[in-house]
Amino acid sequence: MENARVVAASAIALAATLFAIFSMRPWARRVGLVDRPAGRKQHVGRVPVIGGICFFVGTLVGLGYLGYVDRFVMSLMMGSALIVAIGVADDISHLSVRTRLLVEAAIVGLVILSTGYYLDHVGGLIPWLDLRLGLLGIPVTIVAVIGLMNAFNMLDGIDGLAASTAMVCIAAILLYSHSGVPGVGAMLMLQILFASLIPYVFVNLGWPDGRKIFMGDAGSTTIGFLVGWSLIYLSHQSVKRVVPVEVLWCVALPLMDTAAVMYRRMRRGRSPFAADRQHLHHLLLDRGLSAQTTLWTIVSMGAMLALLGYALRGVPQPLSFLVFVAVVVGYVTGFSRLLDMTARRISGSPVHPDARRTRGDIPDDAELNHAPVSVRPLGQRPHEAASMRIAPADGPRDHDAPLHALCLVNASCEGAGVAPIARRLADDDRFHATVCTTEGHGGDAGHLLQMFGLEAQASLSSEGGVDARGEQQAAMQQLLGETNPDVVVVPGDAPLTFAMSLAAHACDVPLVCVDADAPASGTQHWPSDASRRIVQSLAALHVAPSEATGRRLSGEGVPRESILVHADAADDALRTALRQIRRDADLSRSLAEGFGFLRSNAPLLLAVSARRDTTEQGAFSDALALVARRRPDVDIVWVGGVGVSPGEGGDPLHTFANVHPLEVDDFLAWAYLLERAYLVLVGTGAPPPRRLLGKPVLIVREELAGAEGGAIAIGTTPVAIAGRALTLLSDEAVYLSLCAAPDLNVPADDGCAPVLDALAGLRAPPPVTHASTMGDALGARAAAS
Repeated sequence: MENARVVAASAIALAATLFAIFSMRPWARRVGLVDRPAGRKQHVGRVPVIGGICFFVGTLVGLGYLGYVDRFVMSLMMGSALIVAIGVADDISHLSVRTRLLVEAAIVGLVILSTGYYLDHVGGLIPWLDLRLGLLGIPVTIVAVIGLMNAFNMLDGIDGLAASTAMVCIAAILLYSHSGVPGVGAMLMLQILFASLIPYVFVNLGWPDGRKIFMGDAGSTTIGFLVGWSLIYLSHQSVKRVVPVEVLWCVALPLMDTAAVMYRRMRRGRSPFAADRQHLHHLLLDRGLSAQTTLWTIVSMGAMLALLGYALRGVPQPLSFLVFVAVVVGYVTGFSRLLDMTARRISGSPVHPDARRTRGDIPDDAELNHAPVSVRPLGQRPHEAASMRIAPADGPRDHDAPLHALCLVNASCEGAGVAPIARRLADDDRFHATVCTTEGHGGDAGHLLQMFGLEAQASLSSEGGVDARGEQQAAMQQLLGETNPDVVVVPGDAPLTFAMSLAAHACDVPLVCVDADAPASGTQHWPSDASRRIVQSLAALHVAPSEATGRRLSGEGVPRESILVHADAADDALRTALRQIRRDADLSRSLAEGFGFLRSNAPLLLAVSARRDTTEQGAFSDALALVARRRPDVDIVWVGGVGVSPGEGGDPLHTFANVHPLEVDDFLAWAYLLERAYLVLVGTGAPPPRRLLGKPVLIVREELAGAEGGAIAIGTTPVAIAGRALTLLSDEAVYLSLCAAPDLNVPADDGCAPVLDALAGLRAPPPVTHASTMGDALGARAAAS
């Protein structure tokens, strides 16, 4: 009977968690309890951070139905409520580490005072030593519980990982219990918590509609708090459901991962608490495993460790403890090498010694703005970047030989504009093209290269952003010295553009910037506005996709003779991407998964605004608030609207569940949104060409100069913007009258001819010898003068 009641309580907890998830989503958006993509956060859209609240509520409901809650569980639930509260506060306002640790320590201390339980005895681990801690066990308990809380918090790096690992730990605790049926309150609570985590894991992985939620700090720290305290209680001398060594095996994986991370950081002379990409899931992801494969691999490792400890229950505790220590030491010191050996056997290629030294050392969090840029051969992992050299050019070229163009391509909207130019260069006898991909920004450039039939000969890693300027320039110097180009073609706004412009200027290599219109061009990738102006002054040529972009560049000081307005390259990139999305079902499906928050049956209004124009941002915010209020059945994606909070009448846009401010850097994701959109609304920057989309494109302007790609000017006031958008969303006849057949099959073989002619005219006099460092290059120029 008792077992049936526990099963019923678990089912009720599962149902309560599921109900809380679906009912709290709108509330989370209204109060701003969402996680926005930024820095290393690669998810799309505003994801509600309510998982911790939901499965805590489910656990409370299940315990309430069960009716059996002893004093320890009651104290644990009160402490957990405080942990959830401080976690929610941290998710919203990002508390300092010191504040969070002090509050967590105080909560653990309150549980000790209210229950009287703490780590006072760890006997059995060391032969012939009955180790009693006495009052020293109180600070040890505080450190142990907080350590496990933060271990689970650090595990929360990919979808489903922290919750799945917690379920493995809970299952291990239930397995290790010396009785067949759980009888103490802590074990009943763990079983109900296990059931509450099940719906969260499914929704976190995208079930049933792709609209995910995250658990946040409120969830990960609560899991660590409950699991840690349950182990302390169950191993206490007065309870004795598990022995001390079994406690270690139950949470072996979180302990091992935390120990390994701290060891690697200290070995590199860094703080053990500094952020990086040394966690187990980072190591596996950086070796090329998918997120799903990484999840199942780590969960399987945790289960095998728990089963190993269970298999050792028949041996003396000291022996089991020695095996545990050996496993931890082996993992900490040898797991990365094991991954390297496996990668070498699979790839069949040796690993450079310098690359082995920095294995897995990709920056994360605080390191993102200080990591170096490295040059590496294509196909080598980013973490293997070192002083690897690509095949050098065969010395100085004849002035009549094909002009050598180095083209930097990435998956961003700016970088995609270089791809069609690189394709035309490769097909033109006047040129010899070298394609170099740049990573660390946007999405995967592999699809883009494949679409244009390109093959990259080198790759640049820009994981460190724009602050590590010395290392970036050195990497660019190395690339220029080895490829010896006559001209360099780069995206107009990318993390490596600034460093490449300085390196090219030092080596007297002309620089060509290919600018883009959409999504709205901004300065978010530049270290400062002055850096952007420096690039504009150093570039020999700017290829602008529209008159609007040309006017913007001219207004920012770029000489008119250095601006080539030519839309065919940008049109070719977008046309190719749209064709690929329409005929490649797998690509379309993978892109759709990234926008799982969009409803399949809801029309999509795609709004694009310029980040630099605060007046335009305000008009967009007010207009979109009007549309969202009148048409809740319409999904609104606002590209360039991240960080804009005021709406119509002072009503923040995050109160509308159907408004999704985004930053879209991946060109294919941008093309998917254009393909998916029912209506496109753009700011003062030139819109996507209407003839390609075949759907109405509204531009926020009083009047248009020329055709502007067939767009329609709708005014600049919020009422005018919202009124025209609502009309097209509601009146199908008006909408169809403004539609046209999409123009995706027009051949563009000669579309880049003016650009190629301009590049051919940039051939410099017989080139000077490229120096290997910035100082040598400048010295050579001074000597020549």
